Amino acid sequence: MSGEVADIRRGEKRKLLEIVLLGDKEIQYESFPRHKESDIASIGKERLCQLLLQSGLWPQLIQRPFGVVADPSHTPSAIFVSAHNTHPLAPDATFALAHETKHIQTAINALTHVAPIHLTTSANPQKAGFF
Repeated sequence: MSGEVADIRRGEKRKLLEIVLLGDKEIQYESFPRHKESDIASIGKERLCQLLLQSGLWPQLIQRPFGVVADPSHTPSAIFVSAHNTHPLAPDATFALAHETKHIQTAINALTHVAPIHLTTSANPQKAGFF
């Protein structure tokens, strides 16, 4: 959806209740060219960061220990990728992402241009074989 944020409604203790959006009559979006795996391998840090910012994916990079969006102007010392979810009703990643391993590996390879990657998988040895 393209448009603008009309209102943000909050409740007790500033709890987010509702975000009111006004949609444009004509939906606008940015199209990104598909990259081959070989292109990703040579994309470079600056171009990768630019693509992540333009696509709206940058906020998925969370800076620890405070849980804020990482600053794109600073190079992180490391990127930690968690390949498991400990929430009680979370789907099994091995099942949910079984057909996406090639794309996940490409993404991890691309992120190595930004910083060293530390990948964690399930502590359960029976589920640790996802990657």
